[in-house]
Amino acid sequence: MSSQLQAENSDNQEKNIKSSYPSASPKFEWLYALTSFWLILGVHIDGWSHNNTPNIESFFTPSHFVLYTGMFAVTGLMLYYAYQNHKNGYDLLKSLPDGYIGVLIGSLVFFMGGIGDGLWHTILGIEVSVEALYSPTHLMLAIGGAMMLSGAFRQAWKLPEEFTSRKFRDQLPTIMSIGFFLSIITFFFQYAVPFHIITPIGDRVIFSELGTIGAQGFGTLGTVVYTVLFMGTVINLYQKFKEDLPPIVFTILLPINVFLASMMRFAIPGISNMNHVTTVGNTTRILFVLLGIIMGYLTDRGLITLHHSTNYERDLTILSIVLPFLLFSLYILAIAVTTGVGWSLHLAFGLPVLAGIAGYLTRLLLINTE
Repeated sequence: MSSQLQAENSDNQEKNIKSSYPSASPKFEWLYALTSFWLILGVHIDGWSHNNTPNIESFFTPSHFVLYTGMFAVTGLMLYYAYQNHKNGYDLLKSLPDGYIGVLIGSLVFFMGGIGDGLWHTILGIEVSVEALYSPTHLMLAIGGAMMLSGAFRQAWKLPEEFTSRKFRDQLPTIMSIGFFLSIITFFFQYAVPFHIITPIGDRVIFSELGTIGAQGFGTLGTVVYTVLFMGTVINLYQKFKEDLPPIVFTILLPINVFLASMMRFAIPGISNMNHVTTVGNTTRILFVLLGIIMGYLTDRGLITLHHSTNYERDLTILSIVLPFLLFSLYILAIAVTTGVGWSLHLAFGLPVLAGIAGYLTRLLLINTE
């Protein structure tokens, strides 16, 4: 009787194991991080292509090759592991680590969007300027891409104890996933991302496209948009993981995002269309990456001080004001020392203050009521 109960318990344990999700091995997560980098790099190379050579007339371009091979690399990795895990007894819908089935769903959305995009371009022509971001097929690519790039992020969000118990090197793929997810969002808001279109430079190309009021409007709008995205990420991650958040997460994450956003308008003489982009801001864009490293480090130091705070809510609110204020103060300084600021002192000095206000309002929206 005892042996029969043990056998039944063993069968039940086996059944429970196979009906759960497989664990995400470090090898799996690093392969996912590398293929995700391939995909997000392809997205931004395609963005560079559209910004620097705006008269593209074909769907079949080198940048699209990088983009879609990146998509197939991520999809192929997921299908391989799903097949192996299913063969080992896992349920088909749970054949990938928890949070990763969305990557496969995103792959399907991305693939269908790619087919639709090819048909759209063939029938209706190639989009230009802002319309290239928001055609229906490109929005399908955005949704699919975001789902594909956020697998490790979703898993960490659903299983925070598992994420925080890992060694730092095994947390890096998740940090990269968060950075890639943020970067695909800023890609589709690139017209309002201040590291992409540097409106305070006062360059002829920017002003010829937007005019003075338009350039100033885009610059101030971009300050608010980027502050909300930046501080929304900071506040949400800290409120989720608290002192278990890796100590250099933003020192890694922020430079990734700034580099990808900046490089799409990096002009290369002899290749770029100089009627559409300019080399004036190239040095500034390089300096922006350093700015991203500095602000990422300051963000991490600021969050560490919260561990010992006697008034966590108050100090997080102060940090939500100070960090964006510093970010856009350094932003204006980087422009001033490289190309000179084309705006009036009123607007240039007001930009960091506006960022601080946006940071405070973001904090009010994300107050943790638990």
